[in-house]
Amino acid sequence: MKEDRIIQQRIDAVFQKMASTILWQERRDQEALRELSGFLTRGPGEDAAWEIRFRGSVPGLRPGAVLKLNDGARWLVEQVVEESLGGETLFVAARVSALREDAELPDDVAALCLALGALLEHAAMPLLERDDAAEALARIPKLGADAAKKGYGARLKQRLLILRAAFKACPQTSHEARGLILRLEASLKRRGMA
Repeated sequence: MKEDRIIQQRIDAVFQKMASTILWQERRDQEALRELSGFLTRGPGEDAAWEIRFRGSVPGLRPGAVLKLNDGARWLVEQVVEESLGGETLFVAARVSALREDAELPDDVAALCLALGALLEHAAMPLLERDDAAEALARIPKLGADAAKKGYGARLKQRLLILRAAFKACPQTSHEARGLILRLEASLKRRGMA
């Protein structure tokens, strides 16, 4: 019993030192935000997942929820694990993965995507090619942000090929588009995204 009390006191001390405000948001309900108190840490083990730990139980917290830290970083809850001792909840660990936003792309990449989007609006090309190009362009920011994941770099290159082929069909914009696509590809390669 004395050991249990010592463990609880140590955990309390850690939470007092480390905890800060964390916003809890359900992905389907963008308006409802709940304030929690917890902190981000690595779980146990060599290949440990990231965890956001809360003191005591958090009713309703489940996979699919989004937790936002003070620095603006957003984390997707993948699993919720409750650690207990002697029938009492010590803490709740939400195993999380980072949510990357399109806005996290470097400014030059975002600017080149915007320039290509504006050019696409004025391009004279068949409707099917225009739709393919618009879809490929819309996917580039997301793929670029996730390029470190397996297979994303190849998918990003495929979208660039689709853009090249679509703009090639429009003599008025093909030259300018080719230059923008080359700059976009070079910028992505410099950052290891493509």
